[in-house]
Amino acid sequence: MLALAGCVQSALAPDINAAAARVLDRIGISLVEAKGAGCCGALRYHLTYQDDGLADMRALIDRWWPTIERGGVEAIVMTASAAASW
Repeated sequence: MLALAGCVQSALAPDINAAAARVLDRIGISLVEAKGAGCCGALRYHLTYQDDGLADMRALIDRWWPTIERGGVEAIVMTASAAASW
């Protein structure tokens, strides 16, 4: 599974992805964090900057795409509370 690092989560709750990885590992699922992937756009989208939020989302998908194309990613997991909540 591919996880978003989040644009704010690393400062507010930096251990969430590590905890999720430990839990998923117990059932045989690997979690890969998309480092440097950036913001999903939800924050700007919720603050009425929809066009900017959508641009962030598209950029995030573009940054994820090489990892997805390499294979081994079967799902995307959001552990950030606000990420992709739109």
